[in-house]
Amino acid sequence: MIDIISKSRIDNIPLDISREELLKLDYSAEQFRICFSQNNQFVRSISVIVTDVFRIDGELVKLSQITEWYRKENPFVDGNTCIFPNKNLAIWNSNGVFEITLYSNQEKSLYERSLTNLSTYNAYSEIKHLPDVLFLKPYIGLDILELGCNTETAHKILGKPLETGQRKTGAFGNGAYFEEYHNLILRYDDDILTEIHFTDIPNIYYDEMNLAAPKVLSVLKKRYKIIPKWSYFVIPELGITLGESEIFIYSERIKDLWLNSKRPITSW
Repeated sequence: MIDIISKSRIDNIPLDISREELLKLDYSAEQFRICFSQNNQFVRSISVIVTDVFRIDGELVKLSQITEWYRKENPFVDGNTCIFPNKNLAIWNSNGVFEITLYSNQEKSLYERSLTNLSTYNAYSEIKHLPDVLFLKPYIGLDILELGCNTETAHKILGKPLETGQRKTGAFGNGAYFEEYHNLILRYDDDILTEIHFTDIPNIYYDEMNLAAPKVLSVLKKRYKIIPKWSYFVIPELGITLGESEIFIYSERIKDLWLNSKRPITSW
């Protein structure tokens, strides 16, 4: 079983040991992946594949129960990797194959450089997953989330947002309040939901059309008036604006902002 001491060693291999001293140790070279300093003289990180269980700082962690350990430790999440800055530890999960990396203080700037832009594990787990298929209701919203609701109602449906903030500049923002999820941004005016913005459009259906389909725009052009706006297309009749991979679903309250042909999309 793999035994880890935070910021120190994996099994009998310590961090920052010299290459010369490493050669004196009894360990399986095939089991561990070891990276050295730029001068190739000192151990800077140690990686190992774990298949069942490992021990860290005396605590036994089973992979079958690792989500419980994640909740307790609350690491930062970067895609398939969890980063534990207090332990100098990173765990990469690739389809159930777990690779653990212990890194030296000399490498913290490399492994932890993006932490300010990452969310913690518990923040991710508080977000509720949307259904695979959603349905558009023009100027009403979606089947699961309606425009006109307040933040409390939205949180019951979607969970806790990753980021929140008030933007006071730009014609479109003008004091509006925004909440951000993974690929979703909600806009509120006076605590009333006025816009749903998917940065990566999911399967949203309207009148048997999947608005995420590659060629849906050509179908929409035959049925509705469409106003081109840079690389976006405003469809007033449906209360939506489509981009290459985005969709904005807005209320009557801010419809005129979208119809203003001189307003840049980015002037939130």
